[in-house]
Amino acid sequence: MVALKLAHSTAPAGVRPTIEGGDRYHALPPLDWRDDFRDLADCELIIGCNSMKCHSQILGMHSPVLSSCFSSCKEKVLRLDECMDGVRAETVQHLMTYMYSHDSLSFMSSLSYEHLEKAALLADVWAMSRFLELCDALLHGRADLKECSAEEVVEWLLRAARCHCPRLQAKCEAFIAARFNDMKHCERMAELSKDTWMRLMYISSYKAQGGKEAVLHRWITKGMPPKSNLGDRRMTITLPPLQEATWQNETDF
Repeated sequence: MVALKLAHSTAPAGVRPTIEGGDRYHALPPLDWRDDFRDLADCELIIGCNSMKCHSQILGMHSPVLSSCFSSCKEKVLRLDECMDGVRAETVQHLMTYMYSHDSLSFMSSLSYEHLEKAALLADVWAMSRFLELCDALLHGRADLKECSAEEVVEWLLRAARCHCPRLQAKCEAFIAARFNDMKHCERMAELSKDTWMRLMYISSYKAQGGKEAVLHRWITKGMPPKSNLGDRRMTITLPPLQEATWQNETDF
């Protein structure tokens, strides 16, 4: 278990107060923040036998769930159940580092897939939409599906579902749909949900305007496309293409 506490005397020389975790030191808040700001910590997260002092306004800016919890609690102490999915001391530490970081995307890029998945689970519980968007963009860029085996492509798709990454999920489903006759025999395809199979079977024969990935993204995020009848393949389906340019207008990735 990683111990989380404010460390003032145990940090190496020249290092300001940090969150202590074994032999690793994570500057929270960032090193260039004024020392007196650190003394303004007004709330505490308790994970099992570990605790972390932090600032309710900083956490509230990233998570409406945490903002609501601290505003309704006079003592501003939030106890997290370690039995809850995604709640581990290390996972909470990663999300705290993200919240306080000046370069959150660079920090997220340094995390392993396993750590990103765990952080995404807790970020979903805390309604940290921006974290999930960055996680989606990051994994979408990392997924070089053409270099993957069929099993690895399915693993990417399963990871996208676990991490609540609709862009990555649409990318994987579009890739599989284009090779559906071959990939449907992959053993790991049995792990996919019924909704995923329905989208794959439909989009594999999709002929209307709009790229498959764009249509799948809209389907995943907004529900089944309008004016569609999945049981009648003779029906001509025309859907407005998703404006993929909106994905490229983000300046953070």
